[in-house]
Amino acid sequence: MKILIVDDELLERKAMRKMLSSYHQEIEIVGEAENGRKAVELAGQLQPNIIFMDIKMPGMTGLEASRMICEMHPHIKIILVSAYDTFAYAKQAIQYGIKDYILKPGRKSEILSTLNRMIEEVQKDQKKDESEKETTSILKESVVFNMIRRQVDEKTETLLAYFYPKLQHCYFIVFSKGRHMTEASLKKALNQLLVEKFIVVKVKNAFVVLVIEEKNIEKADQLITAKKLSIVLGKDTYLGLGTLFTEIDEASLSYERAYAACFYYKANEKSHYGFFSNVESKTKEELMARIVQEVENGHEDMAKELFKQFALETSKADRDRLYIQLQTSLEKHQLIPVEMPISTLYTDEDWSTFLQLVCMKMSTYNQSKHTMEVAKQYIEKHFTKPLTLEEVALEVKLSPTYFSKIFKEYFRATFIEYVTKNRMEEARKLIQENEISLKEISFLIGYNDPNYFSRVFKKHYGDSPRQFQSHILKK
Repeated sequence: MKILIVDDELLERKAMRKMLSSYHQEIEIVGEAENGRKAVELAGQLQPNIIFMDIKMPGMTGLEASRMICEMHPHIKIILVSAYDTFAYAKQAIQYGIKDYILKPGRKSEILSTLNRMIEEVQKDQKKDESEKETTSILKESVVFNMIRRQVDEKTETLLAYFYPKLQHCYFIVFSKGRHMTEASLKKALNQLLVEKFIVVKVKNAFVVLVIEEKNIEKADQLITAKKLSIVLGKDTYLGLGTLFTEIDEASLSYERAYAACFYYKANEKSHYGFFSNVESKTKEELMARIVQEVENGHEDMAKELFKQFALETSKADRDRLYIQLQTSLEKHQLIPVEMPISTLYTDEDWSTFLQLVCMKMSTYNQSKHTMEVAKQYIEKHFTKPLTLEEVALEVKLSPTYFSKIFKEYFRATFIEYVTKNRMEEARKLIQENEISLKEISFLIGYNDPNYFSRVFKKHYGDSPRQFQSHILKK
């Protein structure tokens, strides 16, 4: 709790400082002022939570300083301190919104009791402010999500106008998530480089920023901003710029173009920022390959944006070939094709639904693939010890039942079969090296019973460990 002490008497200030500092460890005396003008200056610089303000001081009085501070910083609580018990002072203090008034020389118990009341008020105000900020943040984010999901309604328009009444232009910037980028680091960069207001939301593998301009700007201004952001955020960050818009129903197009541009530049690594319109024209074969690639990566928005360009430049036969390639891609990854016959894909909306379903399957597969690679690494590191399916499932944060199912689908083997295979390969290698006994090998690869190890080895290779060892020694 930050406190400022204002009194023209040095001894009074020091006595108050000593009393308050020893009262509670969370109290911080951030400054002292000997007159009203200095108090106003320090209130702006130090932003204390509470001020103990003497009334009678040379120059600007405590009452006049309190009036100015209350106008400029209404969140600061002021406790007036005076040797004069007059109704006039109390009346003025009430007019300025000051509720606490202590007479000199104040008893310690009275001062601390007053301080406690003020601390409670400050904490109550802080909780209220945090709640209001959180509500405002949620409402602003809902505006952005409604824009990019094409779910703009009257409420969305009303909220945007309420939060940004001076709005002139808006546009989207989409950032790929670099290795070192966090939401906090992005907001810090935006605060440094944007005079404009902005809202940040997370979408899948990207950060989406709606920039709200209160003045007219052009594409050149957007590019200058993008260049500065790219420099500050580092070489592993790519960002795409959306078109400027004033009508809210144009928002989704700005977002889609920003998203498409961002991941185009990331994929090609020729530039770190730019507009979608700067993307060079592609042949239909290249576009088809890009669509398949984005679908396999699970990038639904990018795939849909590329398809819009592809659909404008190709025939139905070309779209049929794309359909076959996408269904074949699912089969290649051992996934069941989407149950939408090619004969049902008449409109762009039909294709959008089809692409969404394919991307959902690929996203699930990619997530499972990552999970299985983590499981594989864990097994390879721990298979020489007793290892259970439940232990590995816990490591990858999946239920044992679901983990067992996707494990078998991915590795084409049960958990036990896979672990046994790893153990047998390690046993074979150790036997070939012929440096330790078969009993020691059994213990080293996770089998406490050498006889059981021998039976598993024989089932796997057709020979017992001793027979296998004999064949090697004969050679």
